[in-house]
Amino acid sequence: MVDKELWLFRFSVDHASDSMFWVKPDGHFVFANESACRKLGYSKEEFLALSAGDIDPDFRSGRLR
Repeated sequence: MVDKELWLFRFSVDHASDSMFWVKPDGHFVFANESACRKLGYSKEEFLALSAGDIDPDFRSGRLR
């Protein structure tokens, strides 16, 4: 049951129309859904090699808590 619920959650996040991504405190991405990749023009592998500062020059990792 848990595996099915986890799969459904992951599928829902991956296929949401809104962009979603998770950022580590140092500003590097650890997850990006399909919408985020598509809207910014990167493959998932390319996106995960970036940091938030690569996408938003005004990003400051110190703001993350």
